[in-house]
Amino acid sequence: MTGSVRVVDDGTIALKYQRGEVLPSELANSTTGDGEASQILVNADDSSLGYTTGRGAPPASSGTATYVIITTSDIQSGSAELASFVQLKQAEGYTVAVETESAWGGGTGDAAAENIRRWLKNNYVSLGIQYVLLIGDPDPEWGDVPMKMTWPRPTATDGDTQSPTDYYYADLTSNWDANGDGQYGEWGSNGDFTQKPLPEVCVGRHPGLRRGLHHARQHPVQDDQLPGSDGHRLAEQRAPAHGDFQLTTMKVVQESLATDGQTLADSIQTDLLAPHGFSSYKLFEQAGIDPVTAPCDAAIE
Repeated sequence: MTGSVRVVDDGTIALKYQRGEVLPSELANSTTGDGEASQILVNADDSSLGYTTGRGAPPASSGTATYVIITTSDIQSGSAELASFVQLKQAEGYTVAVETESAWGGGTGDAAAENIRRWLKNNYVSLGIQYVLLIGDPDPEWGDVPMKMTWPRPTATDGDTQSPTDYYYADLTSNWDANGDGQYGEWGSNGDFTQKPLPEVCVGRHPGLRRGLHHARQHPVQDDQLPGSDGHRLAEQRAPAHGDFQLTTMKVVQESLATDGQTLADSIQTDLLAPHGFSSYKLFEQAGIDPVTAPCDAAIE
C-alpha cells in the first residue's frame, strides 16, 4: 500500500449564516432574562451586537406583575385562601397579579391554551413578568387552564407520539408549529424543533381542584425553591407542619391510558429532596375509581 500524508499546520474556518426574523424592538431592547443568558451563552457580552435594532433603553415596564397567576374567576371567587397566598408572595418581594379569563380570553382545551399564551406573549415584557403560576384544570382537551398538547415523538411506532406540556407558556418566542401541520412541538429535521427552545418566563402549576385550594395559604406553591432544579422549576407544595415539602399526586387518565404520578413523587423524594437534607410528606389519591395503592403519609380522598 502506498500513499501520501498531508500535514496542515494551520487553517481558517469561515462560518456563514443567515439571520432569522428580526426581533421586534420591544424584545431586542428588553433586559429581562439577561442574567440567565449570561449563564447559558459563552459570549453573552458579544451577543447584543447581533441585534439589528440596537440595544437602546429598556422598554417601559410597569413592574406590577413579576409574578402572574393565571386562573379562572370561578376558582378565584371559590378559593378562601388565594388572596392570602398572594399576600405571602408579595411579602417575599414579588409584585403579584391574578389574571382570569376576562383578561386572557377564556375558553377550554386548545382554545384556552392559545389565549393564555397569546396574553403572556403580549404582556410579559411590558409587565416585567418573570414567574407564571397556572391554577386550573390542566386537561388539554377540555380543561379551563389547560396544558398544551404537543407531538414531541411524531414518528414513534409505539403510538406514544403526544405529550401535554406547560412549557408552551414558558417559551413565548418560538414557532411551535413551524412546519404548519397543526401538530405542535414536533422534534426532528422535518418537525418544528431541532434544538430545545429556551424559556422567557418560569412556569409552575397548581391543579386548582376545589378540594385542594383551601391549602393555598398553609401549603403555598413555592416554584422557586426546589433544590437542583437548574432553572426548570417544579411546582410543589411546601408544608412546614409536615416536613419541608409536600408531594401530592393524582392519577391522570387520558383515553385508555392511566398515568400514576406516584412514581414521580417517589423519585423526587428519593433522588432530589432527601440527598439535599429535605424532609417530605406524601399525599396520594387513595380513593375513587382508580386509586393509588402505594404507601404514603396521608391519603387524598
